[in-house]
Amino acid sequence: LLLGGLTLLVAAAQSGRIDRVLTPLLERALARYTGLDVKDYYALLHLEDDYTVGRVEVQGDSWMAGQTIQELELSKEGVLVLSLDVAGQVTEYAPHSQHEIRPGDSLILYGKQQVVSKLGQRPAGSAGRQAHERACQEHEERLQRQEAKERVQADDAT
Repeated sequence: LLLGGLTLLVAAAQSGRIDRVLTPLLERALARYTGLDVKDYYALLHLEDDYTVGRVEVQGDSWMAGQTIQELELSKEGVLVLSLDVAGQVTEYAPHSQHEIRPGDSLILYGKQQVVSKLGQRPAGSAGRQAHERACQEHEERLQRQEAKERVQADDAT
């Protein structure tokens, strides 16, 4: 009986139909009875397309240590810096581009999961710079493929 009930709960949790019915009900209840700002951040940030929000802890031997956010040029890799935890003491949201990253800092990043996960392991020195350049090139190629796809869709629509 217990196994049957658990199986039913798992099936219900994965059902799109039940999700479509329960989500609006839960949102209305939360808005009415709590002060919570209910948003579907998963959909808002398009996390279903292999995008993620992740934390990268900066180590002493990290490629990021000693550089400013601007010098890191993470946007060229398709990564955005959402916030910065300075050695666990202060959180800066949308941090200034001139902030120097130091060991012990943590960055909250938004981007492709594969790119964000590799940033934390990127070594300092020329190996890190080369990895950054490769990631920039891969991002540029993704953008070009996306633009070509959008042109084809626009041509098909006309």
